[in-house]
Amino acid sequence: MTRLVVLLVGLLALPAPALAEAPQNDEVGGATMVSALPFLDTVDTSAATAAPGDLDCSGLDDTHTVWYSISPTTDMVLGLRTQPQFPGEVSTSVATGSPGSLAFVQCSFASTQTLSVAAGTTYYIQLASAGSDPGGVINVSMAAVDPISVSLSLHKTADINGGVTTVSGTIQCSRALPPGSEVVVQGTLSQGNASGWLVPFHSSVGCPASPLQWEATVQVLAGTFVRGKATLSANAFACDEFVCAPDDQTIARIRLR
Repeated sequence: MTRLVVLLVGLLALPAPALAEAPQNDEVGGATMVSALPFLDTVDTSAATAAPGDLDCSGLDDTHTVWYSISPTTDMVLGLRTQPQFPGEVSTSVATGSPGSLAFVQCSFASTQTLSVAAGTTYYIQLASAGSDPGGVINVSMAAVDPISVSLSLHKTADINGGVTTVSGTIQCSRALPPGSEVVVQGTLSQGNASGWLVPFHSSVGCPASPLQWEATVQVLAGTFVRGKATLSANAFACDEFVCAPDDQTIARIRLR
């Protein structure tokens, strides 16, 4: 009996486990202000709560919500990126107005999205879990996104070797895009009754701001290509994780040799 009493007294003396505290930007009124770009933050949403006035992106009850705000001084395209360190999904919702009177702008479950923002307008950005997802650590980043343009050129000669025609040229972007960006050249070749399409060229090195050599073989659709003049029509497009360049299309008379 004495041992039991001592054990119970010892258990009662143990400190209660500490409860996780909600993050400071748990509610829209305490939104973290983004004062400079690029912006980086890490937030643990596991103890974040839902509150009246939260935005609903999932169609379920959005939970574990945290908030950011930004008031840009110039018009721009803002790139938003979320990298959750847990298996659940994270929604990113954007609204304008003021706490208690927000006007919904957009929402997405994608890890990256863009937002066209206007100078002098305050934007509130909510990160949330969907339904019963428990939340967790999220890496958050924001940056101004510059537009992209892509330029395509075609070499005026192409080679026929063993019945296989190979065309080539260069491609470059107005700003360098890193490896993993979608950079593609595709098109068609025609010569009299012969026609074919270019097996698309996919760049593995992104898109540099200086000319990058590309080449593509031609998949014959009809007829046979022979040495002589032909018409090459090609277009290039390039996208980074946020924006895409308008396609650049070029047509040229080339010589097959």
